[in-house]
Amino acid sequence: MGGTLGLLLAGAYPLAGLALLAAPIDYQSMPVRYANRLKYVMPYTDQSDRSTLPGIVMAEQARRGEPQIGRVRYDRWSTAAVFELYQLMTAARQSLSQVSVPLLLVYSAGDPTVPHIQADFIAENVSSTSIERHVLTQSGHILPQDIERDTVFDIVSRFTASLK
Repeated sequence: MGGTLGLLLAGAYPLAGLALLAAPIDYQSMPVRYANRLKYVMPYTDQSDRSTLPGIVMAEQARRGEPQIGRVRYDRWSTAAVFELYQLMTAARQSLSQVSVPLLLVYSAGDPTVPHIQADFIAENVSSTSIERHVLTQSGHILPQDIERDTVFDIVSRFTASLK
């Protein structure tokens, strides 16, 4: 959601650049569009992480000698908040033509939450003339914590250094 907020900011303010990591811009799921009504019969949904990522994060924390708290996230999602995310994506889509800053788009083909083709939609609808795209192959949605995190750090570091 941070990248989606970033798109709104970039459409309204002169930023130096914007790095988007698996930022959602559209959600094809029909229930998301109706979450505002669903909230009355289903106030929360179970979004527990059943992937291998929590174990990977805890192993990395142990390797670093840090407390093993795992991945920080919510297992229950408010249905009303899901509708608000849908509204945010709608507003961000409407402001894409105003985005003219250099963009970095990093997505993953293995992301079950945000399809990597959303990067194409963003690139095709912004006014930016400098767009760098990367599609990872092994990661899920939380790119800075997943298996290709070092690649993500390197890509983002090079991009931010190029903005100086």
